[in-house]
Amino acid sequence: MFHVALADTDGAVYGGHLLEGCIVHATAEIGIIKSKMIFKRIYDPKTGYKELFVRDNQS
Repeated sequence: MFHVALADTDGAVYGGHLLEGCIVHATAEIGIIKSKMIFKRIYDPKTGYKELFVRDNQS
């Protein structure tokens, strides 16, 4: 069993257990990292979503 935190389009975060049979719509971004990179969401007109953009903090 996994514990998860999920955010909606308004930024509200929900947590709980991820169980068999859960349906993922559009995307599932899973990351367990320790990084100095910058993670930012930028609107992509092609998909209509704020997609995850990752860049070096020196850029």
